[in-house]
Amino acid sequence: MRRLACSLIVFAACETAGDRSFNGQCPQGETCSTKTPKGLHFRGPDFADDWIADATIKRTAVGGTQTITILNAQDEQQLAFPYTTSIDSASLTADAPNGALLTLHGASAGTGLLRINDAADGKLFDRVTVEATEIGHADVVAFHDEALLASDAAPAIMVNTDVQLMARLYDSSGLHRLVDQSTLIAVTGQSTAQTTWDTVALTPNAIGTIGVTLRAGGQQRATGSITVVDSIDAVVPGYTSFDATFPPKANQSLVACIEAVKGTQPVVGLDWTLSISGADTSTSWVASNCMTFTRTTAGAVTLHGSAGGKSADFVIDVGAAAAAPYVPHADVTPGEYAASFD
Repeated sequence: MRRLACSLIVFAACETAGDRSFNGQCPQGETCSTKTPKGLHFRGPDFADDWIADATIKRTAVGGTQTITILNAQDEQQLAFPYTTSIDSASLTADAPNGALLTLHGASAGTGLLRINDAADGKLFDRVTVEATEIGHADVVAFHDEALLASDAAPAIMVNTDVQLMARLYDSSGLHRLVDQSTLIAVTGQSTAQTTWDTVALTPNAIGTIGVTLRAGGQQRATGSITVVDSIDAVVPGYTSFDATFPPKANQSLVACIEAVKGTQPVVGLDWTLSISGADTSTSWVASNCMTFTRTTAGAVTLHGSAGGKSADFVIDVGAAAAAPYVPHADVTPGEYAASFD
């Protein structure tokens, strides 16, 4: 189970809490150092398409690497005390510490307990479970600052537009993303520039398809090709923070997005102009093709969007606010019937 340590700044930033930090006490059978009385937090690399950053430790791809940052949970600063490491499994190994940075290597599928000990006396700062997983499949997809539906096909990109290509590594179930910070992406016949561990920047110079190669987990991976287009056919409704099961309600903070398409394929790499009418508050979201808004009463909100010479309006029917839960007055003793609503 992933144990999270989260703080609210602009978005929720979550790290992985060590066993000692999570439970608030020294793990049974261990002797803990007083230098880290609240244990440790561990920060892993983000995936490029995480709109709200996930800084937890991830599964390390077998044959790959993952560099984590060790934080003193007492002040959320990088661990400044000298330390040693050990892992009770051959599935993962760790390089020598580099300050608060520690690089893990996936050797074989499995989990292990990573211990961070005081180099001075061997006492435990904290410990955390780490995991290595075989790459089941991998792909490279076009990526820009636009949010798409999870069910969308791999997107095309606009010619002569600065975009990114992103490597995605999955386990055999396809449910879990893996990290290999030694991942290499290359494009046939065109130069790229590394932007994050899992992305490279690219400006495609001709329409058609471009070949992509990917090396991850110490092996070459099959990836397919990327489509490049010079126009779009339409803009259509995209991701929303609500759906038929959880319809939009008044007094909720809601997100709605618009996508560009060529045929049925989404296209990224466009400049968007968005506005909303009928909302009481609205603002741009972290993705350039989305807006967040609220409405205090039931009624219609219209999202206006244009990109690539196409435009459209999409109406969102906001329902009445959900009834507030019943909370009895602190100085009142509820009857049996009233208490049944608690």
